[in-house]
Amino acid sequence: MGGIKFFNFAIPIDTYKKLKMLSNKTGVPISEMLRQGISLVLGNSKSGTVQNEKTV
Repeated sequence: MGGIKFFNFAIPIDTYKKLKMLSNKTGVPISEMLRQGISLVLGNSKSGTVQNEKTV
């Protein structure tokens, strides 16, 4: 797989609050939810590209 790359990014406060509430409810850390979400995007991208939400 080739290791790990750490990075930071900004999200809206409302999004963070929703993630935090879900994390508290499920016991799944926010970081793990984000990793799973990224995996879903990459797995659902059969062509190797991600569609722009404005064109969907």
